[in-house]
Amino acid sequence: MPPHLLRYGSPRPLPARHALRAGPLALGYEQGSLRTVTAQGLELVRGLYSAVRDHNWDTILPTLHDEQIDQTDGGF
Repeated sequence: MPPHLLRYGSPRPLPARHALRAGPLALGYEQGSLRTVTAQGLELVRGLYSAVRDHNWDTILPTLHDEQIDQTDGGF
């Protein structure tokens, strides 16, 4: 049994999480969603995402293609 199955409820591997910075803000980005937004160590937002629903109100899982994250000293 994969170790993350008990913690996250799915046998699928977890998506990659990226640590991004823009000035004083630090963001945790994961598969199209912002997981965390902090400023100077203070958490401002946890879990900002958009959900697309079908006619049965089920969440449609996003599929990202050719995603690129460009990071510089001042932002991303």
